Amino acid sequence: MLDLYIRKRIVRLHERGKKYTEISRIIKEEEDKKVSRQAVSAIVTKWKVHQIIVNKPKSGRPPKLTLEIRNFIDQSMEENDELTSYGKIMSLGLILLL
Repeated sequence: MLDLYIRKRIVRLHERGKKYTEISRIIKEEEDKKVSRQAVSAIVTKWKVHQIIVNKPKSGRPPKLTLEIRNFIDQSMEENDELTSYGKIMSLGLILLL
């Protein structure tokens, strides 16, 4: 995934008349980011059609675990990397409501 700065740079270079392969080479040389010609084309096309360069939010089912619970699990795993089984996590008192 390319950051917003690189996407804006690609659009600006295209507006200056640069071709997709030139833009790909410039980004590789100046920003040290590998961007295919196809990716450049997709970004420019999205800009021309929708006037946006960011990805639209994904639709779908929201996660079952809250951010608080995911952070707790991550923190517990950092403290003890052997905490990988369901039973060990449940013994900590974490109740997952799935």
